[in-house]
Amino acid sequence: MDSQCVSWLSALKQNPQYNQKAVEALQPYIQGTVSASDAARALIDLHDTSVEDLWAILLGLATDIPSASGSIIGLLNAIFNAPNKYQARSLSDNDVETSFSWEWREVHDSLWSDFTSIESTSDPAVQPWINYNIFSAQCVSNGIVGSHWALHHIVEGLEKDLSDPLPPQQEVNMLVAQQYFVHSANYLLQNPPRKADGSYETSWGNYSSHRLSNEGLTKDRWNFWKERWDSARRVESASETLVGGSARALEAMDEAERGMDW
Repeated sequence: MDSQCVSWLSALKQNPQYNQKAVEALQPYIQGTVSASDAARALIDLHDTSVEDLWAILLGLATDIPSASGSIIGLLNAIFNAPNKYQARSLSDNDVETSFSWEWREVHDSLWSDFTSIESTSDPAVQPWINYNIFSAQCVSNGIVGSHWALHHIVEGLEKDLSDPLPPQQEVNMLVAQQYFVHSANYLLQNPPRKADGSYETSWGNYSSHRLSNEGLTKDRWNFWKERWDSARRVESASETLVGGSARALEAMDEAERGMDW
């Protein structure tokens, strides 16, 4: 990881909110002196430290520095595949994967709650929310978290009527939705969420403002999303970030479609 991540972790040594044994054990990986697999084994073997202590650090890093997402996911995969993972101590008595999912959701909901009260795209709650979804999108594409909330946020961003100027929350919702196409379009298209009986899960679309709400991930819906990104680029009040991100989202969708048999 880069020097920004090293500085971020060093600052935690002054913060009693974080487990200092976990901070110290994570430091060699952040500094790039040990592999993800070696770091995973060492972190699991820590005494008097729960995996929740580790998740708090990693999720905080993802929220503050989105460029660290790839390295964090590399470490998570190493932990989930470590031969000693069953020795990890969880406060919830769950396995490491379930424990992480719970912590991921808790941070997700907290940041989302902060975001829902914004009145401007420059509000301090905006960037952490976008950053967390950059990380979450990469978690989805790696199978670490499910796709339900990814699809829900896509609906929030794309299945509301467009207006010009765009309300701040709508613009940010679209910026968030972009992350799930840029980082996980192929995974979403190839792995639509299903219920226990194998049928398609559609509840993620319940808050759509369009007729698509109960259709699930269909070709019509996919094409509607593409049309919406194209329309977003022509909204006069759209920021350069939204316009550029819309183009990247479209490119990712086109790439994901190749070889897809609808």
